Amino acid sequence: MTEEERTTFLNVDLEVISRTPLNPLVQAFGRKVDVLHVGPWGRRYGAHVEVAGSGYRGNADSLIRRLVTLVKALPRNARRLWDTAQSREFNVGIEAAAKSRTFELRLEPATLMAVAGVAGRIVITVYAPERINEPPTTPERKRVAQERQPSGPLGDGKRSTMAPRQRTGRATRTNR
Repeated sequence: MTEEERTTFLNVDLEVISRTPLNPLVQAFGRKVDVLHVGPWGRRYGAHVEVAGSGYRGNADSLIRRLVTLVKALPRNARRLWDTAQSREFNVGIEAAAKSRTFELRLEPATLMAVAGVAGRIVITVYAPERINEPPTTPERKRVAQERQPSGPLGDGKRSTMAPRQRTGRATRTNR
């Protein structure tokens, strides 16, 4: 089985949703994170980051623990933003392969306890395999377009204005 036929772990994103702007939280993380998004998220504010340079490297346990360490090291004002956020999610990204039989991702008990220690939640996102050779039909295009619009924070079913997340593992820094 080639690498393209295997389901693979991609990365861990830290996704925070709040009623207040999260720019100071992201600034407190500094260059230790790559910023995927910070700003309005539907009717709330979102901050979505990953460990700097982590795209396609590392494993879920080590990346989650590094993010928890960053949260624990936040200065008081930034930690208050973290503590009062509505949602604090460590989102584990997995890309499914069309022919892969099974894929198991195990997290150590210490990792689970570390996330619980900062009032976080672990989310698993499995991305469908990429279809390269076949152009989508019209109903398929409509379905894909709808899926690319992220639902609002906390799964409220409302659409967000944020652009869809790229699955390349390459983050783009925003101006801080």
